Amino acid sequence: MAREVHQLARRLAQGVDCHLVANGNATNYVTPAQEGRRILLVDDNRSVLVTLLLILKQEGYVAEGVASVAAALDYVRQHRPQVVITDINLPDGDGVDLAIQIHGFAPDTRLLLTSGDSHGTPALERARQRGFNFELVCKPVPPPDLLAKIKALF
Repeated sequence: MAREVHQLARRLAQGVDCHLVANGNATNYVTPAQEGRRILLVDDNRSVLVTLLLILKQEGYVAEGVASVAAALDYVRQHRPQVVITDINLPDGDGVDLAIQIHGFAPDTRLLLTSGDSHGTPALERARQRGFNFELVCKPVPPPDLLAKIKALF
């Protein structure tokens, strides 16, 4: 796993949009039990993404991370994760709009939004006016608190 993290860090430093599969074993084989614990993380802060992926792996989740709206939409269409955790502020779009789009074609996917600032509130209000009531978690969130939120989504 240390080698995978080193390779991922090197690719991220080069600006490559890549995925890290964190599934609790070195072969990246996903067991049937793990398949029902699939999480997609969407955050353009690479260090946050890698840290959360490693924490989720240690908890036995199958987790992948992407840094853009486009990559998130592609991933959800292909893999149908049970949970998507997305930052609100992304380089190619808004995490609230991403959550609305995902809900449109994958309504069983549970969604959790994160933000490192208070600017997420207007976007959430716009979503509520359209009938969506997403939960927002303010970053930084302590890992035990985030894990509790994730467990409640399953």
